[in-house]
Amino acid sequence: MIKKPVNVENPAMASNRLGERVIVLSIVIDIVVTIAVILRFLARQKSKADFGIDDVLLVVSVIPQYVMVILGVLGPSSDHRIDSFVLTTDSGP
Repeated sequence: MIKKPVNVENPAMASNRLGERVIVLSIVIDIVVTIAVILRFLARQKSKADFGIDDVLLVVSVIPQYVMVILGVLGPSSDHRIDSFVLTTDSGP
């Protein structure tokens, strides 16, 4: 049996576009989170409130998100990315 490639748009490229959208959305969310954290610390400072365990936990909880975004941005440039593949069908009996 000879397998013939199916003439379709490259599905790997479609998944790469989706991945790019996820990365962009993650970066936008990180920017919003960073602004919220900065505003929180400025409000604490302006009201002369003490920094507590909640502030420490806030910073600790934000760090993994930054790491995930950095890995998401650097990940597509690695050698493990699938650039293309071909769907095949059987030509018959």
